[in-house]
Amino acid sequence: MADEDNIVEFRTGAPSARLKDLDWKDKRSRCPHRRVEIWRKEPILECRDCGAVVDAHQWIRDRCQDWAQVMSNLKFKKQEIEAEIDELKKARRILRRKYKDERERREAEGALMHMPPQRRA
Repeated sequence: MADEDNIVEFRTGAPSARLKDLDWKDKRSRCPHRRVEIWRKEPILECRDCGAVVDAHQWIRDRCQDWAQVMSNLKFKKQEIEAEIDELKKARRILRRKYKDERERREAEGALMHMPPQRRA
């Protein structure tokens, strides 16, 4: 067994040395830094996708803004679905009323028509 097999390579350059090279606008335009790794020895976040050192406060704030956007989208979709449900209920009431009127008209003329079973809402 050679000595080279027992050698573990460490990352080149300390993360604190890379902080001064960080260009936020350039990095943010290319990578959203969604997947980060937390260093155990130093309180530093490193992006798993691009390797940039990420400001923890900015990263948390960005994730909170992302979550707020998701919640806003869900609220909007819920309102759309509720509006569609109301429209369908209104259409069902109109069709039932038309069917009932038609049935009453045919019964008055002597022809019987079968009414579908009532569904409970």
